[in-house]
Amino acid sequence: MIAASANDHPQQITSPTYEDTNMREEITATAQMIEDCNAAASLAERQTARLEAALATMAYPDDEDDAAALLQNALCDLRHFADQKGLAFGTADHRAYQIYLLEKRA
Repeated sequence: MIAASANDHPQQITSPTYEDTNMREEITATAQMIEDCNAAASLAERQTARLEAALATMAYPDDEDDAAALLQNALCDLRHFADQKGLAFGTADHRAYQIYLLEKRA
């Protein structure tokens, strides 16, 4: 970190190191996906491509060529997510299925 002193000359200020404080540092990275929108592609095709790209590259890169494994791992992790957040996975799944049916008919 650089700070200005009284005479406006930069002064090096050092942060404590891991050895000095025995603290862990958390690093957060944000990724943004930019999707090329193909107007001819259906909503379902665009949703599938977007989700497959996210799952294969960010969540389960070892399974990027196995759609069944991507689905299985995502569903398993979503169940863990629901448990940790105190949500009823079955209820959310039923509601999601109803939305899926509406979208499929559109």
